[in-house]
Amino acid sequence: SHGLRLKKKVFSPVSKKMVNFKFLRFSMSHNYNHQMNDNDIADQLRLVYRLMRFSRNQKWWWALWLWGLEVSKVNAYMMYRRYHENRGLTPEYSHFEFQEAIGKAWIDPINHWPTRNRMHLSHIERARPTRKIEDFKRCFAITEKSLDLKTGKLQCRLDSTLTHFPEYVNVQKHPTQCQLHMWAFRIHSKKSNSKEQNKPKGSRARVFHCSACNVHLCGKCFNIFHKIDNLFLCIDDILCDP
Repeated sequence: SHGLRLKKKVFSPVSKKMVNFKFLRFSMSHNYNHQMNDNDIADQLRLVYRLMRFSRNQKWWWALWLWGLEVSKVNAYMMYRRYHENRGLTPEYSHFEFQEAIGKAWIDPINHWPTRNRMHLSHIERARPTRKIEDFKRCFAITEKSLDLKTGKLQCRLDSTLTHFPEYVNVQKHPTQCQLHMWAFRIHSKKSNSKEQNKPKGSRARVFHCSACNVHLCGKCFNIFHKIDNLFLCIDDILCDP
């Protein structure tokens, strides 16, 4: 084995920029790194953001499953990069951002998995409006975070392409209340420093369920919720007597 004279870009603390650095490398090591069919590169990419570090005390098949998952994510990222390289495009995501996007899509598919979200909503739109309350999924909580028009879980409330159909809920058999009334009541109590614990008037009057948004609303709040951008401006209108 003989040495090869190579050079690579390194950061120089003196000139404060990237410069060419010349160095020697054994030809055996050089050939190994460049002729092993990308296996070493794949392992490096896989080990940067590995999932198996917490699986040592788990069942043996967890290691196999997580290894397959890591390899699939690396292969997906390499296909993503090659696709852009072959077309002379700049990839939108770095390796970290690609992994982060996958994680967010798994954790919060409604906001970070648009394709799956459309499939889910189209399934909801085909559902019949005569379902029982037991068939409803747990409703989304109405909070400042969920009402955010960019990242909130309820950003779909203003989407006119969805079918926001009111499904009547029998509150006598299945006690429930208007979530927007309760949210407005909490905000109003905070601003006025009120310690009143009673439920707001009208919160149980003719409650409906919106399948597209998965929330319970009274008849008056149903229109407000799906038409008004800034609900904080409508708190008094929500709490006033119908």
